[in-house]
Amino acid sequence: MGYNVITSVGIEFESDYINRSRVRGTTSDFSTEHDASIESYAYDHRGQLFKNKLKQNDESVIVGCEFKSRVFAFDYKEDLYDNLCSLLSKLEEMGDSYKSDRSGIHVHICMPYNIHILKSSLRAAAHLEQVFFHLGGMGYENRGIHNNFSFCRPITKYGPSLVPMYDGNYCQCFNLDDLYSAKTVDEFFNRYGDINLQNPPGKYTPVRYHWITLYPLLTYGTIEYRIFNKTYNPLYLYTIIKFCQQVSNTCLTHKFPQLEENSIYSATSISSIINTMKNFIYQYELSLDEKDIMILEEIIKNTPLIKLDDKYCITHLQSSRSDLRRAFNDSYHPPYISTSNAITPKVVTIHNINRNTDPILG
Repeated sequence: MGYNVITSVGIEFESDYINRSRVRGTTSDFSTEHDASIESYAYDHRGQLFKNKLKQNDESVIVGCEFKSRVFAFDYKEDLYDNLCSLLSKLEEMGDSYKSDRSGIHVHICMPYNIHILKSSLRAAAHLEQVFFHLGGMGYENRGIHNNFSFCRPITKYGPSLVPMYDGNYCQCFNLDDLYSAKTVDEFFNRYGDINLQNPPGKYTPVRYHWITLYPLLTYGTIEYRIFNKTYNPLYLYTIIKFCQQVSNTCLTHKFPQLEENSIYSATSISSIINTMKNFIYQYELSLDEKDIMILEEIIKNTPLIKLDDKYCITHLQSSRSDLRRAFNDSYHPPYISTSNAITPKVVTIHNINRNTDPILG
């Protein structure tokens, strides 16, 4: 079995049912934050939330809350598993729903990086893309189906978001082949969303909204896996965090030059996805026991098969932020892409919900 080099992990757990003003200080291991993508309006009637007013004086409130963990140590189970159980128990007591088509879970794995680790992370991700998308369902339909995966886009084929360029054309915010051929870290990030390491962009940058993103390496020192649905099954949650940790761990020492790409846009089957996962686990000696593998298989088997149309997708930031920075120039840009074959995503945030007619709680 491989030795666990990476022991520091964190999670972000989203809920679109909980009033953030009522949960501050609920747990010392998680802070609460605002996130417009999971917020909506509801009415508070005697401490309970409803879609519609029950009484004329019921207060209109904003619901939706992100719980961001402290850094957990993954060298012994109790530090992570027990704290996950504690969080889930407290949220269930507050009436949170165990499923959502808006809220999700983001897993952060603390990572060093150099040019080889950056490339290996993307090669492994491209090989395991089908695996992660179906693990991401957590045993039910992946929430990304409802918004063109706008907050967790694929990284292969049609997946990377289309962004406006300085010359008015559009291109994808990165191209995997170009990233694999980068010679330096600076060149890699220049090709990865036109990121200047001396002046990196703020968090509202298109490369951040893919199912795996390297952007947090520059802000938190982590790689982020954004694909997972909300779940209240602590074994599911613990095991997918462990899987992310172990996959990232292999990228420290392997370059994966021969790994084939398994794009979520390619036809596949559940049995093939499971075989890809198990072959990777055994070939690279991931420190997962048979119970872990059984749980991962169970998640994949219970998640409906995902089929995506061969369409590009314009970044959802195009319509949500007037200050979206244009990317790339004549010195380098990924291939031009016509927007005639592109989806304009439909995303729900509190910014496009009507307070009176669309309090979409539940």
